[in-house]
Amino acid sequence: MDCGRVREALLEIGEGGRTGMEESLRRHLEDCPTCAREARSVEALVRLARRALHSPVPEEVCRHLDRVLFGEDDPAG
Repeated sequence: MDCGRVREALLEIGEGGRTGMEESLRRHLEDCPTCAREARSVEALVRLARRALHSPVPEEVCRHLDRVLFGEDDPAG
């Protein structure tokens, strides 16, 4: 497996899919420090994204986004 295919596989895995080539991917990651580092980054990003999905957004952030995105006035401010 080459580095280009590893990047594609990491994206598929990051999106929750299975590549069908986990064994060759694992072997490549053992031998290629660059791809192994990229795999750790993808894993960390996926963990953060999943955590963010379950974290409530503070009301003040929602009001600020409304003002910035839609030009709505803040009734409290």
